[in-house]
Amino acid sequence: MRNVRWDECGPDDVCLTSGCDLDGLSESPDQLYGVVRMLLRPRSGTAIGDKPVSEQQPPAPTVRRDTHLDESNLIGEVSPMNRGATSRDAGRAERHTGAVQGPIEFEFASSLEADVHDVWRVVTTMKGVTSELHPFVHMTSGPEHQTLPTDVAPGQVMLKSWLLLFHVLPFDRHSLALDHIEHDRGFAEESSSWLQRRWRHERPLAPNQDHGCLIADRLVIEPRLRLGRPLVSLIVKLLFHHRHRRLKRHFG
Repeated sequence: MRNVRWDECGPDDVCLTSGCDLDGLSESPDQLYGVVRMLLRPRSGTAIGDKPVSEQQPPAPTVRRDTHLDESNLIGEVSPMNRGATSRDAGRAERHTGAVQGPIEFEFASSLEADVHDVWRVVTTMKGVTSELHPFVHMTSGPEHQTLPTDVAPGQVMLKSWLLLFHVLPFDRHSLALDHIEHDRGFAEESSSWLQRRWRHERPLAPNQDHGCLIADRLVIEPRLRLGRPLVSLIVKLLFHHRHRRLKRHFG
């Protein structure tokens, strides 16, 4: 900004009226109009009659398209990078809401040297069951439940037994109910206990093509306590490996 005479003023200059020759203004109306126009000119540089800058509409924003985005980032789609995070979030939500996990499932099978009929006569008795579980677990039973019945009412509890750790310490109460039984072919148990909401145990038998028979154990277990799942899974796996070793030793 510079200090100049009135007739040399620009938009951003300050006119020094004290140094102006005012005697000639009355003789020239055009010069007087120029002085008035200069004094009324806004400092922003806008012409007379224009709106002040504060009242003008701001320029429309420029829409910028990010070149690093693609269609997989749109709503309703999950990008490959975000799929892991999404699954982790879902996992946290499941743990938070206490959603029930799936059942524990196992299957064990062994080939025995004995005839299927001889094996059936042993594995369907309480004496045979306690022999398989020995020495870790013992099942209590009354004299009227020493063998499995030939006819069953599906879902009806036929025996309530204490499970004793090392034949001494009770750790569970088992309610045994049979789903079906077929002589020399196998049976299916659909039971529950204090620790297990569901205990399904299927034990099919079949003659071997060469000699002896095949015996299997299929288990579907739903623990009542979610935190106990790893321990239940480990104990059942070890216990049924032990049972099949005992069967092979007995009928080997």
